[in-house]
Amino acid sequence: MALGVVLQESCKPLFALYLRELQDWNRSVRLVSRADPETVIWAHFLDSLAVVPLIQGEGPLLDVGSGAGFPGIPVKLARPSMAVHLVEPRRRKANFLRHLVRVLELERVWVHQARVGREGLDLGRFPLVVARAIATPLAWLELAKGLVAPGGRVFLFLGHGQASLEIEICAARLGWEVVDRADYTLPKLKRRRSILVMGRKSSFT
Repeated sequence: MALGVVLQESCKPLFALYLRELQDWNRSVRLVSRADPETVIWAHFLDSLAVVPLIQGEGPLLDVGSGAGFPGIPVKLARPSMAVHLVEPRRRKANFLRHLVRVLELERVWVHQARVGREGLDLGRFPLVVARAIATPLAWLELAKGLVAPGGRVFLFLGHGQASLEIEICAARLGWEVVDRADYTLPKLKRRRSILVMGRKSSFT
């Protein structure tokens, strides 16, 4: 598999089923802007899987603003033993996620229809927190302070040109430091991406 991600043979049919379900639902629920196989596989599945080599430990993982299940569901398929919580505020997308969990027969995956930071959702703090497309990088890090457990990690997905020294400096002012990173190019699409792994600085923990 590209980007250093090795998938078990048993999970590959699940990705094929995932693709079919996403395409079917996308006709009535706008899950992604383009649902053709090449876009879904390279821009969504593979981009989500790029975080897997950076994940240490067994979770649980909190995926905020999961939408069509990215990156939480691909991570779960690649790491079947990991417990995953998917948070999605929009009802129809949350319904899709619940349907997907049933169809893929995923265990230890929970879907929460809620908006993080709003009253009524208190899941505690997580060792692994990720959001692939939510707010701006610094706004997300501000929000994530209340979600990550001491010693935990937040994964920050960035597009080309976003992974700059300026972001790292501003993140440091919020009490974060970069503990790992991956810079990669999505095959076929030739799209450059980065993931920053952020940890709380000891003085801010």
